[in-house]
Amino acid sequence: MRWVAAACGALLLGLAAAAVYLFNADLGCFRDEVSVLLSDALEREVRVDGQLSIRLGKTMRVRAEDVSIVNAPWADDPLLLHADSLAADVALWSVFRGPLRMGNVELHGAVIRLQRAEDGRWNLPRAGPRDTDEPSPAPASPALPQIASAAAQSLQIHISSPALTRPTHVAIDAASFRSGDGALAFRMDARVNDFPLHIDSMASPAGRSDVADVLDVRIDAMLGEITLKARSEVADLSSLAVTKAEVTLDGPDAGYLFDILNLPRIASGPLSLNVTLVPDP
Repeated sequence: MRWVAAACGALLLGLAAAAVYLFNADLGCFRDEVSVLLSDALEREVRVDGQLSIRLGKTMRVRAEDVSIVNAPWADDPLLLHADSLAADVALWSVFRGPLRMGNVELHGAVIRLQRAEDGRWNLPRAGPRDTDEPSPAPASPALPQIASAAAQSLQIHISSPALTRPTHVAIDAASFRSGDGALAFRMDARVNDFPLHIDSMASPAGRSDVADVLDVRIDAMLGEITLKARSEVADLSSLAVTKAEVTLDGPDAGYLFDILNLPRIASGPLSLNVTLVPDP
């Protein structure tokens, strides 16, 4: 029986050594395999032409450079997305048990080209099972990833659609999102067709004793000379169940807003809106 004990000991030692290696090695050498897996998931070719770094641990750190997603065959541009770098911290256990928990998501130097065809199709990839001839029950909606914090810099978004008078360009200098202690915060500085855009928003627990899990939501935004101020109470973020809201929108002219967004002018005149929603007593 000694050889059995020796064999088991050697096997356990080998497994321990393999575990130590996996948790300390950089798995970026599997760049091609990762690209294939992502391409299959999105049904669209994904390329990582730069360095790929994957380090395992209780928190898995993933970083990829020179990342591209190929556009739809009918789209004008060959690429839907190209990013100089993309990085994220992922809780390893969430990869297997779900929902996916991510933190410190960082996107730098990305260009996204959104296009809508005459028949209403967008050029976005379709994540999900392929169509089959056999009927199958509708699957349950997957849980959305939980992101603790995210930041984007030097992000360019180009939008073309038959509904626009000409393509729209959004240049995001910096955008950030963070969540914690039941609160959410989002901030962005950008330009929409060369008009400055600033958004500052916060959602935090309302602290009401009569209703639990209600969030106070505050949004302050400015687009060119247009200002938006919104205050509301939201009972459920997933369904955006608003229980109370106050919205104020002011600007020089309604046509001014349509011109900024490259939309046909369907209205004109002073732009001023004050709306208050309160629950029935």
